[in-house]
Amino acid sequence: MGSKIGWILAGVIILAVAVFIMFTQMNIFGPSPEEPTAATTAEGILDFQEVDADVTVVLPAKPTGSGNAAEDYAAAGKAADENELSITDYYKDATKKGETVPSDIAAKMESIRKLVAAGASKENFDYVLNVTGNKFRAVPLVKFHDEFVNPLQKASIMMGILAKYHRAMSNTDEALAIQRDRFTMGWHMMNERARVPVVMGGVKIQRDAIKGMIRIYSASEKAEDKTKVANLRSYNNQLKNVYAIFMAKMDIVGGISPNAGDVFNIIENDQGRAWRIEGLLLLGPFKYGEAHHAGNLKKAEELMGQFSKSDDPYEKAAAQRSIDFNDDDASDNDGWNFEL
Repeated sequence: MGSKIGWILAGVIILAVAVFIMFTQMNIFGPSPEEPTAATTAEGILDFQEVDADVTVVLPAKPTGSGNAAEDYAAAGKAADENELSITDYYKDATKKGETVPSDIAAKMESIRKLVAAGASKENFDYVLNVTGNKFRAVPLVKFHDEFVNPLQKASIMMGILAKYHRAMSNTDEALAIQRDRFTMGWHMMNERARVPVVMGGVKIQRDAIKGMIRIYSASEKAEDKTKVANLRSYNNQLKNVYAIFMAKMDIVGGISPNAGDVFNIIENDQGRAWRIEGLLLLGPFKYGEAHHAGNLKKAEELMGQFSKSDDPYEKAAAQRSIDFNDDDASDNDGWNFEL
């Protein structure tokens, strides 16, 4: 009988010790956040994606002028937005060789072209912090694209229309100059690495401009121009690969219900600043959507605190935006599902 009671007491003691250890660990280490999935643990997925070839494959030289190119491009985007219909309606019938551009349409396109050219001459491009009004906010990426990237893409389209017109008029040098300025705008956008939609929009603009250059050089029989075509196609293929990987990652931070473990993994380990920023901007909504998951909430708070002290102004601003994310932001979620 005594032996039986002893075994029972021993079992109770072992259970009590196990509970104590578990309780102690939870208090010392806290609840664990979710683990990342294969979406962010696959080999190479968090590597920095770029074009290996130097930009001088496409441009005669890198831009070196002073000032902020983003201000010129933003003005071009605004003008393109305002004049889109009149120019695109004209474009339907305006590219036949020998046709004269109506003076009002020509003036609109040239004014946009001058703004893009002004930006393309400058070295610095600071768009997200200084031109968009620091629109670090938890809105769907598609909305950020529509508000801040789409106007620049419209300006690019206008440049494509103008280049096509000059090519039809046999003004080849002029057409090439326009396409190069157009390309430079996209190159600037891609290299800021501050928001994913800006990077992706820049890649697309570069690819569109390169296609225009290839059409021009392909009409030549010169050996040097054939070499240029080959180099441009190689550069374009690298841009295509960058875009494909960005698209594959979009669902991680751009979907309605991102996985917290993947978001944390991107913030801590992604080599691309634009992706880290998108992850940081999700931490604000996490304060509401992950309130039921103590481990995720604790991790989110740690990362907000860590990156709010970052030396990088973009990371610091994004982290602070999430720290400031409040009830008003959550109630006006603008399409977000906060039950993550």
